[in-house]
Amino acid sequence: MGKRKRIAIFANGWNNEYLQEFGQGAFQCAKVTDTDLFIFTNYSTHGLNEVDNSGEFNIYLLPDLNDFDGAMFLTNSFNLDRELQYLQEQVLKTGIPAVSTECELDGTVFFESDNYSGMHELATHMMKEHRVKDILFIGGFQQHKEVKIRLQAVLDAAKENGVVIPERNIVYGDWSAESARNCIEAWLQEGNSLPEAVICANDIMAEGICNWLNEKGYRVPADVRVTGFDCIRVGQLHDPIITTVKCEWFRMGYKAMELLQDKIAGKEAPERMGIRTKMVCGESCGCSGTGMRGKQTKPAFGSHDRVIDGLSCDQHLRHLYLCLRKADSIEGLRYSYKYFFQGDECWMEGENFMLSIHPGFIKMADDEDVCKKPGYPEEMEVVCQLQNGKFESGRKMPTKEAMFLASERSEKPGIYLFVPVRSDNNNVGFAMMTRNLNILIDNILYMWTRHVNQYMDQVISNVKITKLTKKLEELSVTDALTGVYNRMGCEKILYPYLEKCQNEGRRGIVMIADIDRMKSINDKYGHGEGDMALKLVSSVLKNELPEGFLVSRFGGDEFFIAGESDGKTPPEEIVRHVSARLEEEVKNRKIVFPLSVSIGAIELEQGENFELYECLQKADKFMYSVKERHHLSMDMAT
Repeated sequence: MGKRKRIAIFANGWNNEYLQEFGQGAFQCAKVTDTDLFIFTNYSTHGLNEVDNSGEFNIYLLPDLNDFDGAMFLTNSFNLDRELQYLQEQVLKTGIPAVSTECELDGTVFFESDNYSGMHELATHMMKEHRVKDILFIGGFQQHKEVKIRLQAVLDAAKENGVVIPERNIVYGDWSAESARNCIEAWLQEGNSLPEAVICANDIMAEGICNWLNEKGYRVPADVRVTGFDCIRVGQLHDPIITTVKCEWFRMGYKAMELLQDKIAGKEAPERMGIRTKMVCGESCGCSGTGMRGKQTKPAFGSHDRVIDGLSCDQHLRHLYLCLRKADSIEGLRYSYKYFFQGDECWMEGENFMLSIHPGFIKMADDEDVCKKPGYPEEMEVVCQLQNGKFESGRKMPTKEAMFLASERSEKPGIYLFVPVRSDNNNVGFAMMTRNLNILIDNILYMWTRHVNQYMDQVISNVKITKLTKKLEELSVTDALTGVYNRMGCEKILYPYLEKCQNEGRRGIVMIADIDRMKSINDKYGHGEGDMALKLVSSVLKNELPEGFLVSRFGGDEFFIAGESDGKTPPEEIVRHVSARLEEEVKNRKIVFPLSVSIGAIELEQGENFELYECLQKADKFMYSVKERHHLSMDMAT
């Protein structure tokens, strides 16, 4: 381990603003203490199937915590229990100092936001200032700890203010805007009237409710008051601005990193810390909001003064697709990325970027299970590597080396963001970015990973198509019975081969072989034995001719052969060797009928003006003279 400390941070990417602000706060503290941050994030969720979630989970298997000085877990951002269980096991196994936020994790220092206080303040504000009594609460996943805390705060405020919230007025979504819309529709269908206020467990659901009410002709807050939680950008730019609860995520990140650094240094530090949350008035509850609307109308963040917005992302990813769409090999991917990153195309990925691919990735075209094993192999194929904006030739390297390479090359502390690259649950590889964490805003990173995953699927499809095309081409020029080239193969492959030999000043050899009395074999012993004779002769020709000679079945029992002279072995000697080997095979296999082949061969003069028709005539003439002698000797033998 180098001099600079390493901290691993684990979080789910769907909580993008939480991760972004927390990470920036943590780095503000980390860079003062000469510490690198390695953030491992994915997009697993209850809404994905098991196959997709397994593919996302792989990124948490990439780091070995023994290689780090400490770890941080944004515990409440995780959606899957098995991910937290695995990470907790790793902390207990390695014993490294670790901090978990919002939800307690065995073996870690606990740092929490007092989300109860902020939600209690908001609920009390609704009941006291706006005299709301009929309330619908919409939570996230019912068993999520944070949902229970936020609900309890609302229920306690209601009790204190003499408001009754019946159990039927408590419903659950999945944190998404769509689920919130579905919740209120289902609730109304049960015969309930529109409530005075809807208190949502996060801003995204609050936005979904506001939009749904607007579509139905209701006004917020005139007809229904709506509140959220988290104070995220989408709520502060909404019309009306969402009344919400603000968590001090930047401050939490800074303080949590301070606490972790004390633990690493062996200093005394508390085992748990907290930070209060507070209500932020917007317009959706009926107050005069002070949100971001009017101050910021689009996300202005980027490197090289480039703004990332939907259109810029689409153009960038479209260009990437156009560069990658025809790649059908690892080398093809490297070339495509090199072409893509010409100029200023790294503005989205960052000037230090790496894409590492599983060595068995291309084999997925033949074996779909080759990349299904969880985790990462000891070595990875580095397809793309940017160092200070300059493309470097990729190579195979140890996985650990690939993970830490950018950090070890940097003179200053940095943030290294890792995301999985996958095809379903196939572990295709991982990408590393050093770009500003603002890429998390508006799920830009999610868009990038999904597109790259699809492009990897396209590469595998290209490999399959290339192999299928090659196979079809081979079938079109291959004789099905004997496995040698057919007449089309002779014209497309053997003729051009001879022509190339002559044009390059090499000496070609032309041979024509014909099975003796093939018709008699078919007539007397049957076509099955005739096919066997054709296959045996083909086999002897392929195996006994000099290396590099090409064989085609030119007609029914006639073969055309093309090769290059080595300048030492005359064609007559090649013919004698082939004929002798065929004779041995006939004896060894105890074939009951006479089987021999007549072969005519000529060697073209070096630099001779190549006329294929004349060559064929010469070879044919030699072959028939040999055949006459064979027939004569066969007649005498009988």
